[in-house]
Amino acid sequence: MDVAGWRESERPPGNQFGAEILSPVSFEKWLLASPGAPKVRSSRDARKRAAQLFKNGALVAGPSDAASKRARSSRVGARGSTTSRKLSPESTGTSDGLAPLAARFLIGDEPFRGLGATAEVSLSDYWRWSASCLMDNTARGLLAEFLVAMGLKGCVRDQPRVEWDAYDFVTSTGGQEITIEVKSSSKVQTWKQKRYSALQFGIAPSVKWDPETGEYTNEATRADIYVFCVLSQTKIGGHAAALDVDNWLFRVARSSELPNQRTVVWERLADAAGAPCGFKDLRGRIEDAAVGRQTA
Repeated sequence: MDVAGWRESERPPGNQFGAEILSPVSFEKWLLASPGAPKVRSSRDARKRAAQLFKNGALVAGPSDAASKRARSSRVGARGSTTSRKLSPESTGTSDGLAPLAARFLIGDEPFRGLGATAEVSLSDYWRWSASCLMDNTARGLLAEFLVAMGLKGCVRDQPRVEWDAYDFVTSTGGQEITIEVKSSSKVQTWKQKRYSALQFGIAPSVKWDPETGEYTNEATRADIYVFCVLSQTKIGGHAAALDVDNWLFRVARSSELPNQRTVVWERLADAAGAPCGFKDLRGRIEDAAVGRQTA
């Protein structure tokens, strides 16, 4: 990653399996080079701001709007370009507050305001409070999406995740739009377990919500490609162990290869997706599935 995407200040373990480490230096470069970034007067100011954010455990921002546009045009191998979730249109500025609200990265040092608010508490404190339990089911699912975004390179720094988008990611291959859905599971849970949980994923077709129109689609459909992510660690290492990409396994399947049922277990995916892969091979598996979908 040559510019900073958003990432927790606690660095994931660096290794040979495709993980990239974000540092205060990369954030400093983003502050100085990205148009529309927070105003700094010098490299010294940028370095001071970066060090403060990382010390406070802030999530750092992705690129500015101009950088986002450049990122959305980046290539994924030779087979096509990849974009992450589509930005909602800009708010029209109408006073009724009914227009769509555009997704924008926040920095983390935004303070809480209003009567009784504590000046020392900022958005980064909320992020740490709400997203530190990475092995919880909800947080694990979001982390799995982020790992796929990391694998697709440009998606992390493109724009924030949009909750109501119809699909997790959209890839363009050979001029054709390919939709991607990410599913996650784990045998271990945060509570006291009597036995390991089954690795099961929901694959039922669903109607899609369109945030631009405020309506659901009429037809229930599936994404073109499904990425199944399994956190294979034990509870040793705690929540931070989920940041080690070596603790994850992935299977990638075209929708047409999945069984016609509402759920599927990990073992049954061997027929549709073959053997699981590690993080370093995830991008190639997604590219292969995208090309396979076109020629199937």
